[in-house]
Amino acid sequence: MIEWILDNKEWLFSGIGVFVLSTFVWFMKRNSSNSNTATPPVQPPLEATLAPAVEHPPNTPTISDIFEDIRSRPSYQQDQAKKDYLGLRIRFSGQLSQVSKGDASLVTVFMKDPDDTYLSIIFDVDINDFPEFKTMHSGTPFTVEGALTRLEPMSTQMKDIQIIR
Repeated sequence: MIEWILDNKEWLFSGIGVFVLSTFVWFMKRNSSNSNTATPPVQPPLEATLAPAVEHPPNTPTISDIFEDIRSRPSYQQDQAKKDYLGLRIRFSGQLSQVSKGDASLVTVFMKDPDDTYLSIIFDVDINDFPEFKTMHSGTPFTVEGALTRLEPMSTQMKDIQIIR
């Protein structure tokens, strides 16, 4: 091996050789890390009535990403940035904060982000479509997907809700 390196040192240490070697090392590391990856912990199921997991576009921003983007803009542009995000379907993983009865079978659900006390999501659902909210305790973790209808850190609102396992 050392003899081969000495015979091919000019090629080996030229730009092409460094590229080939680094690509080989990267490929080997990537394959070895994939085989040792542990499976993520399974979140306890809420109820059998939950919707099955749906493929979600990988480039969809989180609510934290959205607020970070809005805050990074000049003050004059922030209102327009909020409007540009309205209608975007996002996922939000958090904890149940409160369920409030509304008219007929309509309830308002309040979720909070356990890591950010200023991020919360509010949405209205028909309790007949989501009966799990009748027995769910405050602090129960779950994930929802829906379209943004209002963007404020303390009261972001969504519609067309789907609960994701």
